[in-house]
Amino acid sequence: MKSFDVLHYHVTEIRTVSPGSVSYGDSDFGVQALTFGEKHEFADFLLLPSQHKVVYRIDDRVPLNTSGLFDFFPFRPQLSSALALVRSLGYPVIGRQNRMMSSGARLDSHQDVLITACPWDPRIKGEFFHQTTLSVPLRHVKEFINNIKELVKIEPKFLCILEDSNGILMRYVTSSPAFLGKEEKALHFDLTYYRSKDDPLVPRLYEDFIEEIELMAVFKYNALPHWGKNRNIAFNDVIKKYKNAIAFLKVKERFDPLGLFSREWTDQILGLKGSVTIVKEGCELEGLCIFSEDSQFLTVLRGYMCRPGKVYREARVCTRV
Repeated sequence: MKSFDVLHYHVTEIRTVSPGSVSYGDSDFGVQALTFGEKHEFADFLLLPSQHKVVYRIDDRVPLNTSGLFDFFPFRPQLSSALALVRSLGYPVIGRQNRMMSSGARLDSHQDVLITACPWDPRIKGEFFHQTTLSVPLRHVKEFINNIKELVKIEPKFLCILEDSNGILMRYVTSSPAFLGKEEKALHFDLTYYRSKDDPLVPRLYEDFIEEIELMAVFKYNALPHWGKNRNIAFNDVIKKYKNAIAFLKVKERFDPLGLFSREWTDQILGLKGSVTIVKEGCELEGLCIFSEDSQFLTVLRGYMCRPGKVYREARVCTRV
């Protein structure tokens, strides 16, 4: 039996399409996505559909006697003064786990009229983006990817808004015996995109295309939402997708009969009370409700109307008139 180290060997390959090629680029990606994860202990992808590129990450365990070099940028020689400054800001690392494992340095920093701030501090115009993260069952992945390609053919530029944030990150997720765990193998799709911070009613660039991918995953391919990275519509009746939901609720009742660890949001997504759908002006643009009628609220005045999806016709998306 070979002994294995905990260090892994990394290889990244960019496969690009070329004229007349059938074996490179994303032309065979729907098939590759089904089998690539079985060939490597850790593997994921960055899909760049508008560029017809896929970045494959190979991460395999290797024997102890394997030689190699992992020249990770943060571990390369750097200015001594910069290293000393970073250490002074981050040490000592002694204390409670919740303090060491969170981005809580801001809690102890001096008030300086926001001269310094965390990148995501809502009081400044810093980083502001949204993530939609869904797990598509592996048996549906090929068809789902092909549907995304069909959308690209209609408008090649639409996914540039995602590719600006490193494309669609795809990671393998295995099944779990947990009551609210994944019930079958799946591929995790992470979509990161900009949205307006000052006015949530401002439509996103190519919003209809991104929404169609989202609705297609949720309703056509029965994708499960990431519990913390989605809009409300992804959680609509989500508890019905888990066959062991009743067992989970019984355990919840047993350990928390007073509902001390519950709130309005958890009651809604668990199907206990109320609905995650919020009907108000602009709810369609915010993903709080599904666009249903052209006359609904004031969205039409913003230049958008309800239209069927371009590939997934059952979808209702906000399309610019």
